[in-house]
Amino acid sequence: MIKFTDDYSSRVDGASALRARLSSDILVPSENIPYTVAIGGGKGGVGKSFIASQTGLQFARTGRKTILLDFDFGGANLHSYFRTSDNTASLDPSTLAGKDFDLSQWISKTEHPHLDIVYGSRLFAGAAIKPQMFDKLLTAVLALGRLGYENVVMDLGAGTSKHTLDAFWLAHRSVVVVLPEPTSIENAYQFLRAVFSTAIQIAGKKECSPAVANELQSWFGSSLSKGMSPIKDFFADVEQLYPRFYKSLYSIVSSKRVGFIVNQTRNAEEKNTACAMTQIVKDYFGFNTCSFGTLCHDESVWKAMRSRKELNACFPQSRVMSDFKNFSKKLIIESSEGGLNAE
Repeated sequence: MIKFTDDYSSRVDGASALRARLSSDILVPSENIPYTVAIGGGKGGVGKSFIASQTGLQFARTGRKTILLDFDFGGANLHSYFRTSDNTASLDPSTLAGKDFDLSQWISKTEHPHLDIVYGSRLFAGAAIKPQMFDKLLTAVLALGRLGYENVVMDLGAGTSKHTLDAFWLAHRSVVVVLPEPTSIENAYQFLRAVFSTAIQIAGKKECSPAVANELQSWFGSSLSKGMSPIKDFFADVEQLYPRFYKSLYSIVSSKRVGFIVNQTRNAEEKNTACAMTQIVKDYFGFNTCSFGTLCHDESVWKAMRSRKELNACFPQSRVMSDFKNFSKKLIIESSEGGLNAE
């Protein structure tokens, strides 16, 4: 049995590691893969777009060519954090149905050096995007390194649609954003349950065992309904019944880097939420987890947004800006130093 340990991989996934974790329908280039971050969490209104925009800005300030992608189809609002004109292009997902889809035609410049953006569509529902269409888009994301992009930040939509889960899996680092309230935390756990179920299906494709994947997915779901148990117990049972499938699933799950950040905290108790979730998710889902800490509740955020100015320009000494710089430091280290672990 493969030992269930706390050891983390020391470097960001290369091409071979990404191929091992992703569906074979997503083409992974052999080189120049940009460091990719997904900002998600399942529930809307938790501050994902704000955190995505600030993460992109922090990357760009290091001089690395960075691009923001708004993947909240039908509910896109990343544009709210940047100055846009009436003729600014926004991604039309229907073009993914064509043979010659070119993501570069949807890229817009921002007013910030080294930072570009692909604005999302508010007129096209995510449910209308077929899986093969989104696979084409994710393949294009991994190929952005050919255009010189070193960092990619994806702002994901709410819910557990297939394209949201697939984008979450694609990222080198996936960040789950929650508010310090029961409904938001519960939504995050439900979202990660869906992320784990996606891992089972990925393993099923790789092992050409869809029937086994469906059985395990049902088994995992029923075990959760009876109360969560440590993931090592689930893995032990899977290894006994399907040893080859177990090795594939374990490798996929344990390689997934998931970080937690709690937004709009007001007291010490709420600040402990990220650390608590980190340990719980590690124990009960098996992901490679870390805590990114918290962002305090600060009215400077909405004041800056109302004035259509960047937070750091308006309130550089604000508490939330200080919190955010601490959060982004780890991502910058992972990106600039080839993914060296900064735990």
